[in-house]
Amino acid sequence: MPEHNIGLCGRDYIVAILNGHPKNCWNLFRMEIYAFEALCNTLRANEYLASTREVFVEEALAMFAYILAHAQVQRITGDRFQHSTETVNRHVYAVMLALCNLAPDVIAPTHTTGVAPYIQEATNAYLSRHQQVSQNVLAACDFDMKFTFICASWEGTAHDARLFMDALSRPGINFPLPPEGYYYLVDFAFPCTLGFMPLYPRVRVTRQRYIVIACCVMHNIIRSIIPNDKIWHKFNNPNLYEGQTVEDNSEHLLHILDMSSASTQAMAGTRDSIAINMWAHREAH
Repeated sequence: MPEHNIGLCGRDYIVAILNGHPKNCWNLFRMEIYAFEALCNTLRANEYLASTREVFVEEALAMFAYILAHAQVQRITGDRFQHSTETVNRHVYAVMLALCNLAPDVIAPTHTTGVAPYIQEATNAYLSRHQQVSQNVLAACDFDMKFTFICASWEGTAHDARLFMDALSRPGINFPLPPEGYYYLVDFAFPCTLGFMPLYPRVRVTRQRYIVIACCVMHNIIRSIIPNDKIWHKFNNPNLYEGQTVEDNSEHLLHILDMSSASTQAMAGTRDSIAINMWAHREAH
């Protein structure tokens, strides 16, 4: 069976993929044909997603998975599936909400006390304050919601501020410092200084939570159907998570981060100014 034999669009395109070479479904949607069909059947059986006159369930899920798998824009997706951008947007949103509706049934505690093999010998270090095995990760992202930095070498017992200081001070880690006049919006556990603006305590930024929940639901369903999924097998390799020795580089930190009271006051003043303007705008409307 030839692998590259699909020259169709829309409904016929999906039918050809699901009845064609297995690699086509994997390359386009990052899941096996069996997992794709099972996911469609689950959404349909729970009446969270139904076919319409113009788009059936399989095609709607295909557009959603295609956008996620390739970070594709809706205009290009519409061209591939021969639908308008409005149609793509409407059905992708419907799939996202349908997956979120499945979340209570799919995302639930497993009540397991198991520990990954590569941290088995350091269980206590990976226990959080809730006495659960955890890992502390520091990440930064840009306005396109793309990760620009990740540090995943700390145990769950480490405080957020400690991760922050280590990321700035460790030679060779290449933390992307903001240009002059710009700043990161950070958690309130981080220091308030030039280049880093923490939130006010107990304030949270509204995130694109639906897409995250939808992705987690898809992950759990695929994981349940195909335990030996290709991507899972690849990243479940313990050799990918080699431990790193964390050193105290506080002297190096002084050359990077201005922790003076003047720096703190300047950043806090900027934060207060933004908050005051936001409240004034809200009161005016």
